[in-house]
Amino acid sequence: MKAIILAAGLSKRLHPLTIKVPKCLIKIGEISLLEYALRNFEKFGIKEVVIVVGHGAKEIERRIKDASYCMRITFILNPEYATKNNVYSLWCARSTLKEGAILFNSDVFCHPRIIQEVLNSQNRDFLVIDETKKLGKEEMKVRINFDTIKEISKEIDPDKADGEYIGIARFSQRGGLVLSKVLEEFIENQETDLFYEAAFQKMIVYHDLFKISTQGLPWVEIDDFGDLQRARSMPMKVLGNI
Repeated sequence: MKAIILAAGLSKRLHPLTIKVPKCLIKIGEISLLEYALRNFEKFGIKEVVIVVGHGAKEIERRIKDASYCMRITFILNPEYATKNNVYSLWCARSTLKEGAILFNSDVFCHPRIIQEVLNSQNRDFLVIDETKKLGKEEMKVRINFDTIKEISKEIDPDKADGEYIGIARFSQRGGLVLSKVLEEFIENQETDLFYEAAFQKMIVYHDLFKISTQGLPWVEIDDFGDLQRARSMPMKVLGNI
């Protein structure tokens, strides 16, 4: 199993911190978000990681190449990171996606057991969902029926949502092929201002996506300074040793 990490964005809500430093290189404790994810992937047996980069690409590559990982790490440049949404970043990684892969947003900081469950799950194509969090307007919400994703969008009424997609997913080869086809249709139609979850919404007409739960384990998707503070407030003993 390979992993795709999306790490191309400008992260404007964290300016001025991210003007020169890409969000994925922000430190939580002693290590960066990206390093934390890579160490956990390595710990649980991932052998190959593809990182889609854009803003701060050279610095990300330098930091990773200076580290020592027992897995193959390659980089794909998204040259349109400043003008297109993350649907374009995922499209850039479509060749890896077609082989089946874990998808991971680089701004996610989570308990290692969530990543372990992603690798161990017997489900073929799924999203990781938090069913405990109080939801508002900004969250990427889902509606679920018998563990099957029926709708995913920020526009879902929070009172009718069943949980939040946390930015981690896994796709089989078949699921990756279906998702890649949808992504290609979006790009051909110049629908590049979309969140990549719009492709999930379209693909579930043809191919089931299931959910696995965070089971109440801690995680944060770091979009703004409040999120960053919450991540830095997490006791490292709760997050486990890496």
